[in-house]
This record gives sequence, C-alpha cells and structure tokens, in this order.
Amino acid sequence: MTQHEHPRPTVIPYRYNPMPRMVSVVCPECKSEAVFQFARAVSIEKKYIDAFIAHKHLHYFNKRTSVRANPHIVVFYPRLSIESHNDLTDLPDGYSQNMWQPCSDRYLVTPVSNFGDKGTINCKCGVRRKHELVWPKDAFYTIKYRSSELWAFNRDMAIRLRNFIAAADRDIFKYSSNLPFLNKIPKPFLTAKARTPIVTKLDKLLAGS
Repeated sequence: MTQHEHPRPTVIPYRYNPMPRMVSVVCPECKSEAVFQFARAVSIEKKYIDAFIAHKHLHYFNKRTSVRANPHIVVFYPRLSIESHNDLTDLPDGYSQNMWQPCSDRYLVTPVSNFGDKGTINCKCGVRRKHELVWPKDAFYTIKYRSSELWAFNRDMAIRLRNFIAAADRDIFKYSSNLPFLNKIPKPFLTAKARTPIVTKLDKLLAGS
C-alpha cells in the first residue's frame, strides 16, 4: 500500500496483487475524484483485422512481443464511447461481447488480459478519455507521512484503512482474511506516534471527497 520516497524505490506491493479493475484517481482537469477503469484486450485472427479497424467502439493494435505471439490485438475502452462491453454490436462471426468482459467484477490478479496500464478515466466534471495509469502517482486517496506515502484504491478501502489505524485493538488476524492489504502497511504508519496525524489526514481527505 505504500511507496517510499527513495532514489531507488522498492516494488509497490499492491501493483497487481490484487488490484481492482476500477480505481479512484485524481481528475486531470478538475482535480477531484475520478474513476479509472482498465481496458480489455483480446487477440484476433489476422483475417478479421479490417472488420475490427472499422468498428467504432473497438481499437485495433499490432502489438508484437515475440516471434510466436499473436500481434493482432483488439482493445475495448470501457465508458469511452459506450458504457460497457455489453453494448458492443456488429462483431465478426466467432466473436462475442463476453470476450471483452472484465476478468472479475472486483479484482484483477494479473494484468495479462488488460492492455498494460491503459484504460479510461471518467469524472463528474465531464472528462471521459483514454488514460495510462501511473500508480500510485494517480491515486486520489493518498496521504504523506514523513518520507512515505500511504494510499488506497478507492473510498471503501480508505475508510477501512483509516478505521484499522485508528483502532485500539489492531489484531491483524481479525481483519486479514477479508482485508489482506492491511498486512502490507509498513510499521512507520502503525506506531503510536503516527496514529493521530495519519487518522487526521485520512479524515480530512475522506471529508473532502
């Protein structure tokens, strides 16, 4: 859940293990809370390239990564021109809407089925565009404490994080089965000295969102 500020930062524990398919990010225009959703990629046969190039809601890419890999990729950006994969029509024979369905309603274990860190960002101010996620730099729910940064994927995770840090009883075994990210909180955020300033910052962030 953190990234220490250091010339050679360590690996971010929660980059994709697991990561929700939708995360709260800072809107590039109004700076309020926006939603980022990962794009979904599907490999296609070469003979269907022209049909997919002509499709108004899908995006074709030639993405060769190795000699054996199929370089023909078609990507769906959710909530860009239509709301979801369920609204896709006019697909070539042998292809269905469900092929662009997200891996899970909540979490992605790996980015294999996604188009890297690319996706769509949407905000209540009207912003709706393609976006390449830079995590946790883009995170909306993030605070700094001394030399480190504490972040959450979304509001629900931020509330759970806040309540855990504020709790008098931090028995991790009561939480970790359903909230495994709590096991990743670095010790500096869990000291008695850190409790009040961190909870205060999280309360301020949550009150303003």
